[in-house]
Amino acid sequence: MYKRHDVLIVDDEEAICQGLKRLLRRQHNVMTANSGAEAIELLSKSSFDVILSDMRMPGMTGADLLAHCRRDHPDMIRILVTGYSDLESAVRAINEGNIYRYVAKPWDNDALRQLVAEAVEIRTLRSANQALNQHIIHQNDELARLNRQLQLSNSKSEAQVGSREHQLLITSRRLRYDMPPVFAVLASVT
Repeated sequence: MYKRHDVLIVDDEEAICQGLKRLLRRQHNVMTANSGAEAIELLSKSSFDVILSDMRMPGMTGADLLAHCRRDHPDMIRILVTGYSDLESAVRAINEGNIYRYVAKPWDNDALRQLVAEAVEIRTLRSANQALNQHIIHQNDELARLNRQLQLSNSKSEAQVGSREHQLLITSRRLRYDMPPVFAVLASVT
């Protein structure tokens, strides 16, 4: 069954939010926010697989929002969508927000849909990888526990075998030194 992924769009222009929502809503569950603060509020209540954020917004820039997302929601894929051509700000967003991609306005609808699909796939693969790693850690812990249990059981068995060997040695010595030789017993019978 196909799982719909959650995408958060953040832009201070409502028309852009609605346009992106219309573009992506057939494949994804899409929510919008009109500011960085509103996005942070949504992020405190819900988790998202992908965030698309405008760079230039009042109050909090897209770079600041994506840096916040990197810190508090590191598994979410971050995409910067902006018409702002300030290279320094874009580089800052890339470095601080560790963004997946940068998309310039106006965007190509098909290319943006494909980019979000790739981001969702990366998010899915990362989640699966984390789940497998957790499973491996759990299995390694279980294997270590079973190894300790086996070592303890082997130690007890070795101790029991050693004790029995010691008893056999004592019995063997008694038989050798406490019993008359077999020939002497046979000679007295004849």
